[in-house]
Amino acid sequence: MKATLVLLAALLCAGWAPADQGPAGALVEAPGFRASQPAGAGRPTQAAAQEPSSGFEGLSRPTVYARLSLPVSGRVAQLLVKQGDAVTKGQALIQLDDRVQQVQAQILKAQAEDTTRVDAAQAQYEQASLTLQKTQAVHDNTGATTEMEVLEATVEKTIKRLSLQLAQFEHQQDRRKSEQAKLELELMQLTSPSDGVVEELLVEEGESIGASTPVLRLARVDPLWVDVPVPLEAAGGLKAGQAARVRMAPAAKEAMEGRILTVASVANSGRLMVRVELPNPQHRPAGQQVWVEFGPPADRPGAVISAAGDRPQPKATGTVQEKE
Repeated sequence: MKATLVLLAALLCAGWAPADQGPAGALVEAPGFRASQPAGAGRPTQAAAQEPSSGFEGLSRPTVYARLSLPVSGRVAQLLVKQGDAVTKGQALIQLDDRVQQVQAQILKAQAEDTTRVDAAQAQYEQASLTLQKTQAVHDNTGATTEMEVLEATVEKTIKRLSLQLAQFEHQQDRRKSEQAKLELELMQLTSPSDGVVEELLVEEGESIGASTPVLRLARVDPLWVDVPVPLEAAGGLKAGQAARVRMAPAAKEAMEGRILTVASVANSGRLMVRVELPNPQHRPAGQQVWVEFGPPADRPGAVISAAGDRPQPKATGTVQEKE
């Protein structure tokens, strides 16, 4: 008994502890569970911080992108441009065979310029007027002419006056027909409705086409239009004529200056479509995604409206504990 007590005292002095207990003050983990650690202990992971926005996303589009056609049918006589050509407003693009229309226009022009019938009717009317004057004078002075002869001369003058009016009317109609033929002749040639670039030719020389058949695609990219869907809460202060800055990439240093052309009156899915007009002398291609910042609104001088809104978005802080 005494030997046992001596042995226990020796073990205690050597720092022995039971197997299910750790050092003094330590926490013992149950199987499958890790004790919580103070903030910053272990391997903390920084939360992803939100980057400041570079503006509202928009899409550039050409101011003109149209398939052109002729209002009349005919045979393509000549292609006056080729794909990729820059054209100006009013420039001839495609010519149809117009030889028949040329001849018809010349005939009607000659008729419009001919005044023979009008001159003859004018002479006959003047002659009838003189005859009436003489007949009336003889009747009044000598009575050698009867009242019936005076009446016949009066009716003849009236007939000649109406004939003159008819000839004048027909001459006016001839002039109108000549003008119509001239306009129809102009329809045989397709001209550019605006400055732009020939994107595509859809017909070949010698090909017969029907009225309203698309023959050419025209695009204009200077200026560009940029359509930007802006959330309602950010679009309240936007007005036509307000400045806009457009970047071709979110982090691009270069910003192009434009202006708001229109602000939609009806929202779609909580957004208003804002159209920006952007000068494009470099002829950058349309159809690109761009980033737009607006500002300053008239009621907030010095402010800039961007996708980040008026309140900067703070970066997330703190740590996230990792679970096993």
